[in-house]
Amino acid sequence: TTLSFPTAGTVYWQAAFSGDGNNNSAKSSCSSEQLTVGLASPTLTTAATPATAAVGQPVQDDATLSGGSAPSGTLTFTVTDASNTVVHTETVAVTGNGAYVTPTGYTATATGTYQWSASYTGDASNNPAPDQGGAGERVTIGKASPTLTTALNASSIAAGGTDFDTSSLSGFAPGGSGATVTYTVYSDNICSLSARAAGTVAVNEGSGVVQ
Repeated sequence: TTLSFPTAGTVYWQAAFSGDGNNNSAKSSCSSEQLTVGLASPTLTTAATPATAAVGQPVQDDATLSGGSAPSGTLTFTVTDASNTVVHTETVAVTGNGAYVTPTGYTATATGTYQWSASYTGDASNNPAPDQGGAGERVTIGKASPTLTTALNASSIAAGGTDFDTSSLSGFAPGGSGATVTYTVYSDNICSLSARAAGTVAVNEGSGVVQ
């Protein structure tokens, strides 16, 4: 017969003969069959999703723990920036072998290259699984691509009158500096002739509101 040992430690085998009509019962020596059950060594594989994103877009890390013996403990996900400074950490509870994902992910506020890594703490029956990192955990964060929509105050006026345009941004990533919206009037519908400057206004970098 075979028996599974999910917990690390030391155990002792013993065999017992029942005896019969012609034989007394017998037992093997307990101390002669010592079994040492060592810690399992799970492996951790990881992948950042997506590998490229824009400022303001959350990125996740996926991890798969395998080869453990009913592992418990925690998985820690960490993000470092290009200078190897930790900018984000989150932890999830381990409830066995399987797939795990960052609960919230990381939303970068600046462009650049970022690196995920994940590590498993281990427990009474399992060794820790070290940080993975590597190229599959690298995320490139580029600029956001906001959309600019406009609303003309009046679509028809008399000669000598005045008009103005307003605009709003969607998909704007806050945290930059010096953003503006510039209005120009043209005499043709492909905006190439007789350009007239109609003013420049600042954009609120915290909210994206065109002021």
